[in-house]
Formats: sequence, C-alpha cells, structure tokens
Amino acid sequence: MAIAEGILTVVLEAAQTHKVDRVRVKIGALHAVVPESLRFSFQLAADGTEAQDAIVEIEDVPAAFHCRMCHAEDRLDGPSFHCHACGSPEITIMSGEELTVESVERQEGAVLVRGARITT
Repeated sequence: MAIAEGILTVVLEAAQTHKVDRVRVKIGALHAVVPESLRFSFQLAADGTEAQDAIVEIEDVPAAFHCRMCHAEDRLDGPSFHCHACGSPEITIMSGEELTVESVERQEGAVLVRGARITT
C-alpha cells in the first residue's frame, strides 16, 4: 500500500484539479511488486480523488547486474546475488531498483509529469 500511496502523492501533485485518466509507472523487479495488487491498492487510495478512475500501466524492469570481478553482465534471477559466470558476490546492480511515475495523463492527452521518483 505504501508504494500505491507514494504513486498517488506524485499523481495528485501533478494533476492539481485535473481529472487523471492514465498513470504510467516503472517498477524494478527488486521491489517484488505484484501488478494487480498495486493496481487494486492504488484504486483504494485514489478513491474520491481526481485519480479515482485512472488506469495504471506498469512497466516491469528486470533486475540486472555487472560483475566487478569478471565484468560479465546478466539478469538477476532469484535470491542469489552472485555472478552467474564466475560466482563472485562482487556485483553492481544496474537495473531493477527503479520506482518512478513516468507520466500522468489527463483527458486532453496532456502529460503532467515525467519520471518522478516515488518515495515510500
């Protein structure tokens, strides 16, 4: 629910008094968000606001890493934070931690915000 409330804060700040039709968010895999649960939580949080009927589109960003030992780059798949090529735990996360509102749109098609970071 905290992520949904964070999204709503960004959306309402951008919308001010305008009705919101669509919200696009980008969420990294490391947040382990279930899209349908997030949509449901957003609708609960948005009830009675300018965003109450907004469609929430979610772009999932896979988790990926760079190995500082062998310089391999690959996706993280599962709870293991080790390089698949050499087994080293010396990795840098390249993606999968994203949590942003990419756009808030109203009926006229106007985009009200781009790339606002969500705080929870």
